[in-house]
Amino acid sequence: MTRNLILPFVFVVFLSISFNLYSQGNSVNIKDTVKYEIRGTILSKSSNIVTVQLAGTGDTPKENTEGMFSRYFDKVLFGWITIGKMKVTAVNKETITFKILEEKSQITLSGQTQNYFEPGASVKFTWNK
Repeated sequence: MTRNLILPFVFVVFLSISFNLYSQGNSVNIKDTVKYEIRGTILSKSSNIVTVQLAGTGDTPKENTEGMFSRYFDKVLFGWITIGKMKVTAVNKETITFKILEEKSQITLSGQTQNYFEPGASVKFTWNK
């Protein structure tokens, strides 16, 4: 009868050890960073400079802040797509100017690279502090 209990006991011990190792390896580290976000509409793009009209008030990034720039799509699919890594170059009351550091998610259709930085597009900028 004790032989029949050894196998389940070994199995339970094995699961306990595995879970303990797994939970230690996947522990969450809480850091002192906070994620911020602003939304707006693209006013213009010239070379690698993008100007955005802010859509509301709140925390705005300071000059030289780097973060991710996303655009909202709502035609065939809908949602946000990251289109670039940006750096804030100027902040005014209602507008922010960004420099494109790196374009992301580039798509070419019929030999033409799609322009994600069209005036009128809804965008958001997220950064950590």
